Amino acid sequence: MKEMMMKQFAGILALTLLLGGALVHAEDAAGGKADNSAANDPRHGDWSVHCVEKKDDKPGCFMYQNLFNKENKQLVMRVAIGFLEKKNEPVSMMTLPLGVGLRAGVLIQVDDNKSGQAPYEYCDKVGCRVTMKLGKEAVETMRKGKVMNVSFATVQRQKVAVPVSLKGFNEALDEVLKKNGIDK
Repeated sequence: MKEMMMKQFAGILALTLLLGGALVHAEDAAGGKADNSAANDPRHGDWSVHCVEKKDDKPGCFMYQNLFNKENKQLVMRVAIGFLEKKNEPVSMMTLPLGVGLRAGVLIQVDDNKSGQAPYEYCDKVGCRVTMKLGKEAVETMRKGKVMNVSFATVQRQKVAVPVSLKGFNEALDEVLKKNGIDK
């Protein structure tokens, strides 16, 4: 992931957390990208696909969605899905802003399906990271879903729910699978 894009998280203030999910949106292709090189990434609905060159000439591709505050255009959260090398297992990595309540972890729910919880892995100057393997059932639920809600708490214990659009998820995932040479 691009260092420049990740540095954008450092500027997010606690106020952004308090604004809630209604003020968060996926940025369109024309504006607000945190990293200008990402502007050329292929888009599928609200998801983009990014590939990096690897030594074995096989691209390392992942899909991502950046979520911005509508009012101040600050990056609030980034969701990325890629695959572990040599295992072909899908993994999701979310970067949330600093100032989250770590004990509660993150709650993830697609539409009205059963929710799952994930702990924070670590926080650094960029934000707080949640990394989790996605089983086949989770991927299929996301493929059929419309919205993935990511809920977390602030250090003041206020709940924040960020809706992540699944529009274009199937097409982006299919492109990542194809470019990484992974059979569905």
